[in-house]
Amino acid sequence: MAYIVVALSGGVDSAVATALLKEQGHIIEAAYMKTGFHGGGGVIGTCYNAERIADFLSVPFHVWDLSPDFKSEVVDYFVHSYLGGRTPNPCVVCNPRIKFGPFLERARDLGADFLATGHYARKEWVVSTGRYLLKKGVDPQKDQSYFLHRMTQAHLDSVLFPLGGMLKEDVKKIAQTLGLNRLAAPESQEFCFLGRQNYTEFISERMGLCLDEGEIVDTRGNVLGRHQGVHRFTVGQRRGLNLPSTEPYYVVEIVPSRNKVVIGRKKELFSIGAVVDHLTWIVEPRAKTFSASTRIRFRHREAPSTIHILDDSTVSVMFDSHVQAVTPGQAAVFYDDDVVLGGGWIRESIKA
Repeated sequence: MAYIVVALSGGVDSAVATALLKEQGHIIEAAYMKTGFHGGGGVIGTCYNAERIADFLSVPFHVWDLSPDFKSEVVDYFVHSYLGGRTPNPCVVCNPRIKFGPFLERARDLGADFLATGHYARKEWVVSTGRYLLKKGVDPQKDQSYFLHRMTQAHLDSVLFPLGGMLKEDVKKIAQTLGLNRLAAPESQEFCFLGRQNYTEFISERMGLCLDEGEIVDTRGNVLGRHQGVHRFTVGQRRGLNLPSTEPYYVVEIVPSRNKVVIGRKKELFSIGAVVDHLTWIVEPRAKTFSASTRIRFRHREAPSTIHILDDSTVSVMFDSHVQAVTPGQAAVFYDDDVVLGGGWIRESIKA
């Protein structure tokens, strides 16, 4: 029996995680993270859902206000990444810096043995190495290991993933059987802080932006149009270019220093590799060059690759086959089958 604090968001996954751990006989408390930003149903709504679930399950409930940390570590990063021509992934940043940072510290202050979350991922202790592995969740459609690749051994030692070995459909069935589904907030695919805004509206509102128009050019430098700010674009984007053509155009590069958006045809989106920096490793590399499967965004099928270590914080990744829309600012995560080796941030793509 352990004393466990569950990160209870108000959704089905964390609700079922709470119920399962309580059923196992652990001492359970639940905590909701207040960010200061309105998410899917609004902060009040999701906090309300979380409190209802905690009351239904008869577990003590806390609301921890991490608004200043969330703004400085997640929201500011999100905004400035887009302004710098990079496409951010706030969930990758939020986990180590917030959920497994000050949120985990609050749980430790209560004396908890573990913090549990509703992530679909697994951890495994390896006796021979004296270290934890981070592994994919067994449900390939819900696996969230990509978002967790920056976890440290200290994080893994303190965290539980009760749903990692389950299928989403089974989690839904448990929620329905227990009556949790009627208490939980609807699931959202958007970032938790955007609410009903799209990301360009959010950035413009946060920064009070009134940016000068810039040029949209093709890969040969020909000016084809104008844009209203580089933060409105991401590599691989097709919609919103408003450039009639017999063949679709795609964003292939963003150059914020020159306020330019470079577009090209689909074939110009493909890369043979990427430079990845700000690395973290869960499994330390044993050689300067090794093979791995690389995922360059959450919904991307991993690409067989060769990883070349350039220095302590940088690698080059060479794909076995050309990969489409390698996007600066996104995370590149390296896998050996279902084991997360580590990852970093894509700095640039390598063209043929």
